[in-house]
Amino acid sequence: GNRLFLFSTCKHGAIVKSVQLDVHPSSVGLFASRPVRQRASETTNAAMCTNVVAIVRNTPLMVSVQVQNNGKIEIKNKLMMEGDQALAFSCTHAVVMSSDIILASNPGPENDCVLHFQSDSKGDAPMSAVFHSVSFGGPGSKLKKLFAIQNDYVVAVVATNTTLNGNGGDDEEHIDFDGHWFGNDEESNTAFVFHIPTRRELYRSELPSDPISVDSLGNTL
Repeated sequence: GNRLFLFSTCKHGAIVKSVQLDVHPSSVGLFASRPVRQRASETTNAAMCTNVVAIVRNTPLMVSVQVQNNGKIEIKNKLMMEGDQALAFSCTHAVVMSSDIILASNPGPENDCVLHFQSDSKGDAPMSAVFHSVSFGGPGSKLKKLFAIQNDYVVAVVATNTTLNGNGGDDEEHIDFDGHWFGNDEESNTAFVFHIPTRRELYRSELPSDPISVDSLGNTL
């Protein structure tokens, strides 16, 4: 199986904690929030908390890494999906915040992209696996990039095959031989901006069709 390891930069890269990921061995995508200070309560100690999502075989698993003031480290499961529920998500990307998690999936070439929003539970309680889902992009769209701007916005960069959407020119330019498509397929890129608290699309903008990489740092794209 897979294990999630926590290394300490203060201890010259020493492994200080690990946790077993109860999933089939496969490639793992890791996404993490920024550390947030958790105040002490009747049931928890003061700690720096980081939410981490591992996507294995398109299935999300979320844990909370807690580094307490006394140096004690705990890794606690916050969310795990199994069976039909995991298959319904088929996640490829994630944005993890201190209080929210946004998962993205591409259900299929004939379907829209989907964002799944959920707010993190407080303390050590597991997160609810009931997400608010929003479809966008249109049929034939493919998610290329998902990233956050500050704490309230998430940007999804989507490529759409304009030929499949009926904008690729005359039918004479595209011939189907034995199920194989020949023609001048073109992609258009669009950036969708969503407001995390309301789960609503606020803005969209066309991007160059050439290969592009987009990310954010503070208020700057």
